[in-house]
Amino acid sequence: MPEFDLVVELRTGEPQGTLLDTVIIDNTSAPSSWTWLEIDFEDQYVGIGSDVFIIVPPAFSGVTTSFGYKWGYTFGNQYNEGSFWFTRDGGSLLRDLPTMYEFMFKTYGY
Repeated sequence: MPEFDLVVELRTGEPQGTLLDTVIIDNTSAPSSWTWLEIDFEDQYVGIGSDVFIIVPPAFSGVTTSFGYKWGYTFGNQYNEGSFWFTRDGGSLLRDLPTMYEFMFKTYGY
């Protein structure tokens, strides 16, 4: 089990753009196996063609283990307008590999 809660942000414009909502999932509530995890953001109107980013920010600086959370992805360009932004240095340098990989997520409209 990760020693820290999972923080998920919904942003618009760019990966570090305007914050629309934040959801925090307690580390004891997160699943311990590969499964879909439902995150219920506040309803937001973003409009057709808007750039929306689901962000999992780096763990806070007090984390003492490397055990954390994983996000599933697939190979190839599954969605032409999609992007695969990631960082290996805590967010200082963001990279995008839009034609090589796609992160996996589902959206629901209610």
